[in-house]
Amino acid sequence: MARKPRVALRVIDAERKRNIRLQKERLRLFPASLIGLTVFCVLLIIFFILEMKGWISTGGVAGSALADSVHTLIVMGFIPLVTASVILFVAKPPIQLVMGSTHNRWSYFFAPVVGFLTAMAVWCLRELLISWVEQAAQYMALPSYICTGQLLIGRSYVTTFLALLTNIFVPATALELLLRGLVQPGLLVGASPLLASFEIAILVALAQFDMSGFVLIAIGSLIASWVRHSCDSLIASSLTSAGYSFSLLMSGKVFGIAGSTLFSSITMDDAQYRVFLITCLLFMSLLLIAPIAFIQGLSVRTKQQGLLEGRVVYTSERRGIRRFTTVILTLILAVVLVVCSLFFST
Repeated sequence: MARKPRVALRVIDAERKRNIRLQKERLRLFPASLIGLTVFCVLLIIFFILEMKGWISTGGVAGSALADSVHTLIVMGFIPLVTASVILFVAKPPIQLVMGSTHNRWSYFFAPVVGFLTAMAVWCLRELLISWVEQAAQYMALPSYICTGQLLIGRSYVTTFLALLTNIFVPATALELLLRGLVQPGLLVGASPLLASFEIAILVALAQFDMSGFVLIAIGSLIASWVRHSCDSLIASSLTSAGYSFSLLMSGKVFGIAGSTLFSSITMDDAQYRVFLITCLLFMSLLLIAPIAFIQGLSVRTKQQGLLEGRVVYTSERRGIRRFTTVILTLILAVVLVVCSLFFST
């Protein structure tokens, strides 16, 4: 009877040592994450300026859609991968900090479902707003790379593969490795999870230089950051990003087929179309309850288990100087990105 508490205490001590080591690694990753995020934005600005000036061009690729796909591969694949490789080489964070410490198999199922259904709900809300206010299309348009993917998908096996590669696989791997695997764990040292998620969402949306698709890109980034923090798993956030992108890519066709099936014998007017969108939005909201509850419950259980084992899970040391540094750096990068987007796009 006396040995059981000793064994438990040994387990708690081991967990505390592991948490202390990870917290030290987060502190060491903090400056590298800020520098990496800055380098990522600067490289995208340089690429954008050179492309606008005509010094770098993908015009050698046959077809504008294929040229846009090459652009997406560079912006969401090559540049994030280079930046992440530099951070990994310099900071050398442990694999547990990058990939996360939670490996719940059910989260791998519910994470893409959350991303998929969220994008469907966002698409319904977007169409509903546009049906009332036409000017909303300028501020809630589909991202340009999604529009390019919609043009490519279904043409042939090669173009469909290219669309899935540029719209789903590349953002869910290279971009997620940089943002959710390296930047977000480092930012949590100097910012709360909500603040870090908003900083990443704003910068990654602005860095695409697609102001009309800013809202949808930012929403997808926020959902992926929330899943990364709640599940403490890079794989879960990557699956969420993949589900969100795939849903945006296929949402027009899915709702088009649903509308033509339900209203095949009649022509929908504006009122009927709005009722259809509201019904779909409510249906998507109901479907989202179960996966969101599971992921939120997983976050609560992980934190409770951490408290019982004497460790803290993903806490952020909200020291004033680190918070101030992250906020000021985010504002500076956001202003530079907006200025470049407005100045060089004209």
